[in-house]
Amino acid sequence: MSSQSEVDRLRKEIQGLQQKIAGESAKVATSREKEASNRERASKASTASSASSRSKEADRQVKSAVAAEKRRAELEKKLAAKQKSLHTAEARLGKKRDEEQKRAIKTLQTRASAAERQFRPSHGELFSAPAAPSTPLAHDVFISHASEDKQAVARPLADLLIDRDVEVWYDDFTLTVGDSLRRSIDRGLAGSRFGVIILSPDFFRKEWPQAELDGLVAKQRASGAKVILPIWHRLTRTMFSQRVRRLRTSRS
Repeated sequence: MSSQSEVDRLRKEIQGLQQKIAGESAKVATSREKEASNRERASKASTASSASSRSKEADRQVKSAVAAEKRRAELEKKLAAKQKSLHTAEARLGKKRDEEQKRAIKTLQTRASAAERQFRPSHGELFSAPAAPSTPLAHDVFISHASEDKQAVARPLADLLIDRDVEVWYDDFTLTVGDSLRRSIDRGLAGSRFGVIILSPDFFRKEWPQAELDGLVAKQRASGAKVILPIWHRLTRTMFSQRVRRLRTSRS
């Protein structure tokens, strides 16, 4: 069982115990009220038989209240144990998340370093590159991503690249449903040397057509240089293959 599943299970069990404790407390209160009512009626009874009957009912309510209090005490004991287990499980989950976050940051740093090496021209390129275009490029790289991936990947990656003096443009290329992938990427590449595409389930969920992706590949092949750097996020090889097959099927 995963740490998150264990925490969810314990929270659910604690909620159930709290509801049961509340139910037993209600039973205690009801029995105490009935006891008091029957004691009062017994004291005002006009006959010995009626007084005896009311007293017996009051005694029965006392037993009922005591039994409910006992059950409540047992439930409270279980609740305390579950809360202790929850505290331990939450601490374990927090530690696991911290470790995952550190690994994610390390991965982003590695990707940023790789991107920096790719986006920055080599020593030879500084002297052998062709003449600059009439309109200077404003950025080294733009990051194309689904809006759902901005906080988790795009922004941290952009910050890491910026820290390494790489000019990054990504805010204006957050893709939402209805955007044209080809047009957005073309606009980004027009003002940047390279493009990073964050491939994720949310990215493919936008349902951009295969023709646009084909056009992007054709653009890269025509340029003779790799201008697109794909980054996989929450995407397995199997998921990627399934997405590609769906795109090809929708195209055919």
